[in-house]
Amino acid sequence: MHFRLQTTESKIPWGESIRFALRSIAAEKLNASLTTLAVVIGSAAIVLVIAIGSTGRLYIVSLIEGIGANLAYATLSRGTSTVLEDELTPGDLAAVRQAISAVRAVAGAYDVSVDLRIGGQALVARLVGVTGDFEKIWRLSVSV
Repeated sequence: MHFRLQTTESKIPWGESIRFALRSIAAEKLNASLTTLAVVIGSAAIVLVIAIGSTGRLYIVSLIEGIGANLAYATLSRGTSTVLEDELTPGDLAAVRQAISAVRAVAGAYDVSVDLRIGGQALVARLVGVTGDFEKIWRLSVSV
């Protein structure tokens, strides 16, 4: 004896489903418009967050690559009690290069605040001086 499984499932034609959806949208235009707007804004927000995150990641990676994995960096925190003898000299840089055989480049930088007057207007700027290897270490290209 064979039993057939009886299903009570009825199939709704696609055309009827689409007509039902369009009638519902026409009846509730404000709700449909606000829902559409929310979906568009949400999708745009997701795309923007991903784009900003990717760009930020690439920027930070490029900064780290620009510094290099084998770079030692020392800076002098100038305060009110800093004297000229605290500053590194070209002789100090040469001593570092000679004392440590793995060193390929040594550079120094010195910056001071300067007051300028341009066209009668007073401006404050930073004047920065660097030694020769600075360009090589920081992977800069200077064109004149």
